[in-house]
Parts: sequence; C-alpha cells; structure tokens
Amino acid sequence: MSMNIKVDSEFLGSSTALVGAFLMSTGYPVAFFVFLVSNLFFIKMSLDKKMKSFLAMQGAFMTTSLIGIWNNFL
Repeated sequence: MSMNIKVDSEFLGSSTALVGAFLMSTGYPVAFFVFLVSNLFFIKMSLDKKMKSFLAMQGAFMTTSLIGIWNNFL
C-alpha cells in the first residue's frame, strides 16, 4: 500500500514567508526559523517545477536564515 501525499509547497512557502516577515517586523528573531521552513517549501517547489534560478535564490535566502539562527540562538 502506497501513501501519496500532495503538498502545496507554493502556498505553504508563501504563507510561512508572510508569517516570518510579520514576526521579523515586530522584533521576534524566531522569524528566522519560520523563514527556514519557507525556504524548504520553496526549494521543494522549485525542484518540482524545475525552476533553477528560483532554486538558487532560495539557496541564498536559506543561507541568510541560517546566519540569522546562528547569530540569535547559537
């Protein structure tokens, strides 16, 4: 028995990015974790849709998310 779960990574990536932006604008650095989740959803989307430039951009954005986590929590 195979379980096939479809994830709308475009919607989830956009939603988590908006939540992260709100958290960041109100001074909550936990936003970097939310941005990281958003990056992962957008990376999945870019792989599914074969969007190489978008994948590269999300790789760069994920780097900034990890730097933010490092600077604020580690």
